[in-house]
Amino acid sequence: MHKKPVRMLILTILLLGGIAGGVVAALKHEPGFYQRIAIEAGGDRTRQSDEFMKQFFTLLNRVYDTRRGKWTFNFTQEQINSYFEEDFVRLKDAEAFAKLGIHAPRVQLENDTMRLAFRYGSGFWSTVLTYEVRVWLVPTEANTLAVEILHRKAGGLPIAAQSLLNDLKELARNRSIDVSWYRRDGNPVALIRFPSNRSRPSAQLLRFEVVNGRLTIEGQSFEPTLPPSESSDPEDS
Repeated sequence: MHKKPVRMLILTILLLGGIAGGVVAALKHEPGFYQRIAIEAGGDRTRQSDEFMKQFFTLLNRVYDTRRGKWTFNFTQEQINSYFEEDFVRLKDAEAFAKLGIHAPRVQLENDTMRLAFRYGSGFWSTVLTYEVRVWLVPTEANTLAVEILHRKAGGLPIAAQSLLNDLKELARNRSIDVSWYRRDGNPVALIRFPSNRSRPSAQLLRFEVVNGRLTIEGQSFEPTLPPSESSDPEDS
């Protein structure tokens, strides 16, 4: 008379064990694209990381220098991922992200979308988080990017990762980049305004485009203007 409850208990344990095993297997799944876009160590990876760094710092100089005119910079997927493996680690930028549990970031550039992936956590419970995003310039706000999160996965499982997004928001704020969130068609969208500590930006972004493994950033620099307190008084002339 006690065989049926015992049998049901055993079946329940086996069922729950199978579900748990499936969840763990899904979490441990490493997306194929994450493996494919990894850059093999060697001279070519070092060279491409150097190229990314040179272009990136040239871009920063054009944003902040006093030369007028338009400028365009192109970054390839290989250059960006080489940087993540090389100078990102060497210059210790990776340490700030490691404090959030983020390691080995990689990016895949597709038509109009990007897939950002990184290993999250450590040890047995680490997994690869993947964010598929669409990025565009906000036409009504200068120097503001909208980043719409289309899909989020931990391994092979869809997830909600609000706490991680809040951590990244705080990390951006510490670097004078303002981030706010809203929802569009049910998807979270980050509005990234930079640099947030300058009332008179010296440059304006004109294009931020992702096409066929390449990121293109185009902008225009202006002559610097003095704030009213520093401008000359007509009566003094």
